[in-house]
Amino acid sequence: MTDFKPLIEFLRSNIGVRKLKLVIILYEEGFLLISILLGSGFEETEVVIVFDILKRAEADVGLISVTGSIEVSSARNLIIKTELIEDVKNQKHQMVVIPGGMGGVKRILNSPSAKIFLQKVFKDKTIISAICAGPLVLDKFGLFDQDTKYTCYPGIE
Repeated sequence: MTDFKPLIEFLRSNIGVRKLKLVIILYEEGFLLISILLGSGFEETEVVIVFDILKRAEADVGLISVTGSIEVSSARNLIIKTELIEDVKNQKHQMVVIPGGMGGVKRILNSPSAKIFLQKVFKDKTIISAICAGPLVLDKFGLFDQDTKYTCYPGIE
């Protein structure tokens, strides 16, 4: 088993206690498959930093395209190679991340495959983490109710 003490100290000093708790929970619960959904126009930091922290916690993190192409570009033209949503939609996920970036969010919203996938993982009680403009996807796909508490980019609410 990997010694996580150096990683935990790094995270504690660089990202704060709340995010550190998430990494510890993921590790202790044995989270294996986490997917980050990508549409062209995603926000780079909301993908790369999440990916990096989860990989350091030894999670199996997949970058998943909703565009039909294995190459997805960010809001500032960073190109990332991904898997296609069609290839992972039937796998058991422990967590799905929806990053912000309005271009990426709009492409996720326009993807019938993404809608079906997110409704399925929601029904399966999979953890869904939406960042910045990402909660808009959950709202438009009917995955919020009146009692859902969330934070998002101002103007998205």
